[in-house]
Amino acid sequence: MKHLKTVLLVTAIIIAFTVNAFPQLVAIGQSSEWEATGFNNGRRMVRDCSGLVDGFYHYVWHSQDNPANAPSGSDCDIFYACTDENGFSIIAPINLTDKFGFTDNRYPSIAIENYALDTAPSTWRTYNTLHVVWQCKQTALTNYEIMHGVIYVSTPAAPAPPPAPPAELVNVQNISQTPTRDSLVPAIDINHFTPGAPLGGQHIHVVWQEENVPHAGGANASDIFYTRSTDSGLTFSGPVSGGLWDNITNSPRHSQMPSIACAIDVFNGFPVQYLGFDCYYPTNYVHVAYNENTPLGVHVYYLYSTTDGNGWGGGLTDVTAAAGGGVAARDGYPNISCDMRNYAHIVFMRNVGRHSPLTTGYNPGMDPTVVSSFPGPNPGMYGALVNDIIYWSSNVLAPASPVLPAVYDREFPTVALDRFQNVTINWQECQIVAGVPGNYEVFRDYCFNLNVPVRPPAVPNYGAWAAGPNNDSNDAANDDLFPNLAHKKESMYYIRVAPFPGFTEFWNKVTGVGAGACMAPGPKNVYSRNNVARDAAVN
Repeated sequence: MKHLKTVLLVTAIIIAFTVNAFPQLVAIGQSSEWEATGFNNGRRMVRDCSGLVDGFYHYVWHSQDNPANAPSGSDCDIFYACTDENGFSIIAPINLTDKFGFTDNRYPSIAIENYALDTAPSTWRTYNTLHVVWQCKQTALTNYEIMHGVIYVSTPAAPAPPPAPPAELVNVQNISQTPTRDSLVPAIDINHFTPGAPLGGQHIHVVWQEENVPHAGGANASDIFYTRSTDSGLTFSGPVSGGLWDNITNSPRHSQMPSIACAIDVFNGFPVQYLGFDCYYPTNYVHVAYNENTPLGVHVYYLYSTTDGNGWGGGLTDVTAAAGGGVAARDGYPNISCDMRNYAHIVFMRNVGRHSPLTTGYNPGMDPTVVSSFPGPNPGMYGALVNDIIYWSSNVLAPASPVLPAVYDREFPTVALDRFQNVTINWQECQIVAGVPGNYEVFRDYCFNLNVPVRPPAVPNYGAWAAGPNNDSNDAANDDLFPNLAHKKESMYYIRVAPFPGFTEFWNKVTGVGAGACMAPGPKNVYSRNNVARDAAVN
């Protein structure tokens, strides 16, 4: 952004730290925007594996420079913060994109690339590279394009642990390069493709929603574009087309809101884990979920590549139909994760409204009750629609979708798996009373994998969902919006000693309740909550 920075973002601890087994809540920064952590269903936080410590959390979101006085909807930058394994700040929020002078930067997604340096498991160390993608309007007169940049957390010279991760975004490049169209809501993930190749075996996968793509008959539509890097983000290309990207949906029916996932990838440094479950899980699978208009509704679809993105012949699944939705079902905003056996786990909203930015115009972040603020289907925030959440997995041993009370509006779910393949989901929820919505809270539910972890991992076999979801925000005076779950690099690196799946979540808290509070000038607090279930024998 080109305007002057006037106020520094501040990090504060909100609730006292609780040791080991129970969730803690930490305010890691502020934003001017009600959807600072929202919409793209991509990961907004990851955990690194910094040698012989538990690892650091890394967060990204978008905000104007002055969250204390700025009304929502104006031009934004991408912000980054880092905390230790307990949620205490190592790096206070830093503006990553201000130095580039771009006009508007929104909806970042983050992934981590881990490189092992030594060959002996007893002395193994890693260094970490963060990869960030976001939608960027480089000038006021250009369309949104997808940018990629790198943050070097630690280096071969100082592999583990870094004294404090630097926070400079480098190697920034435009990876969509479609200046006449909008490229929106990117999501990123990384797999460990090459067995036994610690230096160079990790590939970076990015998807986004491309607007105004020409199709036969003269109609233009949204499509899902995909690109890949095999050289740590120095270059990107579409492996099928040989160009900058591949169109992996190529449908005239408006494919929107992509989410991407790869399985856990690389050993993190603990010898006990080298003998256990986490060292080198190479995979060439890439999983993608998205929503698409049908003749009567909006359906969620799932496709996957078994060849590291070199083709998408793994098949296309109509997830809406597989999860019991009829032809007229209206589902959207999917979020996808996968387990170590490459089964997909997908959550999404039911009862959205059909919508395309092509027909309404696109004004991101302006008003949560106005459809043009949204890049995908109309979620009907603040009671315009009463939504529910649906869970589905390609694993037939996974549980059915949780049955939740019908008088609540549930939106924007995400899903995660820990290192034991336990499943956690979360979402924002408000109760509807006499047609009037209450405040939004962040809720979470989980189910356990009943199979004892082995190497290689057994097919997960799940029990029932927990008896009643947990209210993790528990704040009736304010709206808690757009939760995220890190789906692999965080608590997968723990030996679980508490009766909970490992999870880490991240959301935005608006001061007050309702659309007016969302749009009012004043800071929105960006929160993180996790259950730190460490094993002293490992640490």
